[in-house]
Amino acid sequence: MNRWISDWSELTDTISEDFCWRYIACSKSTDDKDVRARYDYAVEFLSPRILPYENNLSQKLIDCPLSQKLNQRVFAKHLRETKRKLSLPVSEGGFVREAINQQTMMYHEAIHHLPPLHTTQDVSKNSSETIQKIMSNLVKLRHFEAVSGGFDDYISLRYAQLDRVAYDVDDCKRYHASIKRYIAPLWKKIISKNPLYATIPPASVADRIYTSVQWDNPTGEVLMSIVGDCLDSIDPEFGNVFSHVVDTGNIDIEHRLHKHKGAFVIDLPISGTPYVIMNRCHSFKDVVTLIHEAGHAIHNRYTKGAPVRFLRHFPTEVSELVALTMELMSSQLWHDIPGLKGYGMAAKQAHYFQIVHSMLWVSAIDEFQHWVYANPFHDIDERKGVWSQIYGAYFGSAKKAGSRAVSRICMATAVPHI
Repeated sequence: MNRWISDWSELTDTISEDFCWRYIACSKSTDDKDVRARYDYAVEFLSPRILPYENNLSQKLIDCPLSQKLNQRVFAKHLRETKRKLSLPVSEGGFVREAINQQTMMYHEAIHHLPPLHTTQDVSKNSSETIQKIMSNLVKLRHFEAVSGGFDDYISLRYAQLDRVAYDVDDCKRYHASIKRYIAPLWKKIISKNPLYATIPPASVADRIYTSVQWDNPTGEVLMSIVGDCLDSIDPEFGNVFSHVVDTGNIDIEHRLHKHKGAFVIDLPISGTPYVIMNRCHSFKDVVTLIHEAGHAIHNRYTKGAPVRFLRHFPTEVSELVALTMELMSSQLWHDIPGLKGYGMAAKQAHYFQIVHSMLWVSAIDEFQHWVYANPFHDIDERKGVWSQIYGAYFGSAKKAGSRAVSRICMATAVPHI
């Protein structure tokens, strides 16, 4: 039985890595139509056809009497998750699921073509209306899919899909309340001394914060060397892991026009070395971002010893905790980074400001998306009004931010994962 599960895990890893390489290629060259077509083919054609085989294998595992004789300390969680997945509504290939997939692609495409948040260009009225209409369609379709599958709403379905058993909606509400009670006052103190932060769109705050740090803006090779030295000082093994990623060429950090925004790490389970992608912004934020992604890569390395796939994967909140911890540990070493010119304390302060802002932003978005899916039949004006109220509870009144910032704040509802 263990061998059968191991073989299944290896097959899944092989398929996963093929999909990952397609996504990597697509992220590095978003304007390459051939690369995009290969990725879309995997998502739209291959994935729906693979799913029935996955479900059949899952059912065989649950039905087999030998599954109860497996080491429960190792397999109990996996067996529970497998049973849960089999109990979820299967609508892949159905009209509703196809409509959701189509609307989701349209939503992401519309967001991708928004002007960069750090520019002075405002969002056009047509773009704003398009995004808002697509979002309304998605909310209703997801609610219909959830109710058709026997769930009260999309929130319940999504919690089940993600196996969120450690906390529920009420726990999230208490989290939102605690962030507003304890973290929001810290942000008010920060903007009282830095009023400019209150006048720019939320997604641009981190970029603006780090511009206060005097930085020599080194080449990509020097940047990777700096990050490697920081990791090596924390633990030589951490430095070795990052050096291996660099040596294998599984890293791309230079800024390019048609490269995917942001930064992320892609797990390559067969090759064994993750791939790090980052689009540099040429400020000290690059150091923080690359250390964050290195944290993900190191976490990935330490899970490689697990014998099967499901033991190597953790919820997002666990993975992000690892990456943020790496940021905080490395910050104690920033005063030694060449090129900071004695601005090590300013870098640590900027990092602290950015963490406080991120905690508020994440909680605000989470509270907003809980409201959206708990009230699926709202209209666009009502949604904008609720977002403004939620934003104000965390960051202060949006009216103080100026007309342009207010227009971009309203567009903050265009967050890809909502």
